[in-house]
Amino acid sequence: MHTMKKVRGPVERIAMDRGQLDTMETDIFLRRHVERYAMIRQHLYGTVLDCACGVGYGSYLVSKNPDVQQVIGVDCSPEAISHAEHEFSSDKTTFLCDDIATFEPPIPIDILVSLETIEHLADRQALPSLARRLDVPHLILSFPSKKTTHYNAFHHHDFRRQDLIDLFDEYILYHHVDLHGEVEMLFFTLHPRWISRPRPESSLPRPDVEDLDGVERNFRPPRKPPASR
Repeated sequence: MHTMKKVRGPVERIAMDRGQLDTMETDIFLRRHVERYAMIRQHLYGTVLDCACGVGYGSYLVSKNPDVQQVIGVDCSPEAISHAEHEFSSDKTTFLCDDIATFEPPIPIDILVSLETIEHLADRQALPSLARRLDVPHLILSFPSKKTTHYNAFHHHDFRRQDLIDLFDEYILYHHVDLHGEVEMLFFTLHPRWISRPRPESSLPRPDVEDLDGVERNFRPPRKPPASR
């Protein structure tokens, strides 16, 4: 087994063995998943629903934002939720085992977060239906920006950005970010015409705009709660 030596100064090439490379690849994979939650938490506050939270590391990470009051992580795997409850439960995180097709949160949701979930769902309408049913004013979603169904047996769909704009047709896409050329992050806000009820004080204010159907606008909801909170 060859070991990599520490080298000072410029080198012509990098030397490593297969084990080091495999370990580094796994580390990059894990770090990038954590990085996505770290990136979006600055945009969150109030009550956050982490849909398909897995073992809960992302829910716990975004709960560290002081503007976030509560994070509810939901997943259909009892084993994942058991791990989440053991490792990542706190006074700001709650984990529930449930199916998003029938899930009803105990309190109103300000922002729905679902990172690399929608491609795993056989029913393309499952997440849009959840958002409509819960009357969620803001969504942050991510999905693979390249074709994956031919090699990932857990992925049912390959999406483009426009596909998700069409699926979430009651929302306005106001921002999107490409991450490493492999994942796209989409930020949606509910179109004002679909507002059906007053939001609690912790809610993000919606933009005062008219007739934005099909238009991507470069505005962002404030990161911090209104002064009246």
